Amino acid sequence: MFQTGDLVIRKGEIGREMYLISRGEVEVIDGTGNVVATLGEGNFFGEISLLTSAPRNATVRAKSYCDFFVLDKSEFTRVLRDRPQFLKSMMEIAQARYNVSVEEMLAEED
Repeated sequence: MFQTGDLVIRKGEIGREMYLISRGEVEVIDGTGNVVATLGEGNFFGEISLLTSAPRNATVRAKSYCDFFVLDKSEFTRVLRDRPQFLKSMMEIAQARYNVSVEEMLAEED
């Protein structure tokens, strides 16, 4: 549970989990402090660090009171392995959001 204004993740941190928004809204903040997106219930964030093993590429701040479902890296990897359609969706979303190449993500899986 996070309160309005709480930082959920910080740009540059090592990502060990991803978040699915159960309740509330978050703001995605770039390196210059600008809000570049607002995500609400049903959306997720933090997946890029798990897919690429790269540090977090943005800061995410609670815009309102928030509850999340959290998947750590081992759970995330298991879901991707067991549900190929989820992997395909994740890669499409990651590519659209961050211009991450499918080849880069698959190389990290090996």
